[in-house]
Amino acid sequence: MHMVTRKGRYHARLVIPKHLREILGKTELRTPLGGDYRQALKLLPGAVAQLQHQIALAERKAGAGQPQAIPARYPLAPDQLAHSLYTQRLAFDDELRNDPRWPGVGINDLLVQRLRFAIAGKANDVELGDLVGAQIERFRAAGNTSAERGSTEWREIARALCHAELEALARAAERDEGDFSGTPASPIIRDAQPPEDAPKPVSMKKLWNDYVTNVPVLPILLSCERRSMRWQGSMWQRQIPPTSPRSASKRCRTPAGQGRNQSPTCSLAWRLGQ
Repeated sequence: MHMVTRKGRYHARLVIPKHLREILGKTELRTPLGGDYRQALKLLPGAVAQLQHQIALAERKAGAGQPQAIPARYPLAPDQLAHSLYTQRLAFDDELRNDPRWPGVGINDLLVQRLRFAIAGKANDVELGDLVGAQIERFRAAGNTSAERGSTEWREIARALCHAELEALARAAERDEGDFSGTPASPIIRDAQPPEDAPKPVSMKKLWNDYVTNVPVLPILLSCERRSMRWQGSMWQRQIPPTSPRSASKRCRTPAGQGRNQSPTCSLAWRLGQ
């Protein structure tokens, strides 16, 4: 999750790629989410989308005058895009209800009908663009998708976002009646999985220790070669220089009539010492 805690307050956080830090003048972006954990979770998707949008704008500035097709930096599946839009709509609904002009806002029944028509796959590209084209472009600017308008992928995303818009309108209608406990009924939003975090880097020292532990032949080779290793700085260094191939062959007790190259263990140990 792109959320951190500082002095009891929650913040959305996104690390800036190295090649964009000079443009943005910092190493990371943050947005305050308040002190309530549940409210912070609701605001997180929208806040992260805004931070990703800032990074996308910086990328455009960095690549100005250099036309190129840039793949999505933070790709999201259609259900993840729909879930993100849904949570953004609910967060915006909370803000509007604190505005004194809110009672004058109603739900457009024609919009509901058009959304249902689009979800059923009966809307063409122009109609889908009118309904959710602007939302798709915002996700594109944030680096969440690179789908071309009119493609199968684009239509799939558009229909998923129509699900989100319709579910958000349903929650708004419930909230107008004082019910704030509603949850999405559409599986594409209800079952959406959160984006996976990037895997943490593994140190070379840990890889070496795991290798020594899980490969039993390695201690035999090291003993045969009289070499011991120590970790210094960021690399393994040899403490004792390797012995000659002849003495290594004697210690390995190569049977009479077999040369160094005919003994697999001693041959490998000898080569490791070169």
